[in-house]
Amino acid sequence: MNPMLREKHRLLKDSVAKLSCKEFAPVAAQVDRTSTFPWENFRKLAQQGLTGMNVPEEFGGSGVDTLSFVLTMEEVARACASTALVLLSHHFVTQGKGKRMQGKIQQVVPSVIS
Repeated sequence: MNPMLREKHRLLKDSVAKLSCKEFAPVAAQVDRTSTFPWENFRKLAQQGLTGMNVPEEFGGSGVDTLSFVLTMEEVARACASTALVLLSHHFVTQGKGKRMQGKIQQVVPSVIS
């Protein structure tokens, strides 16, 4: 464990590592072998609030810092690269923070991250 991490980052990293090891690692080879979308893994990420990490709280996300997202991606990817790619793709879709995007965010993002 990195002693440079703040407590909140260590706790997040540990909880995502446990989730990933328990839920994603056992099915990773099958997901890759069958080229299937890891829906169940994605649902588990959503249940833990990990699909809206980059979304501000006022739009239903958790609005965490970049390091929290990177640590989450690292732990998910360690267990299942396919699930990590899905989470990363989802991150790109939900990251509009500019004024131009505010109306769209209010319409679309709450249903996408839940």
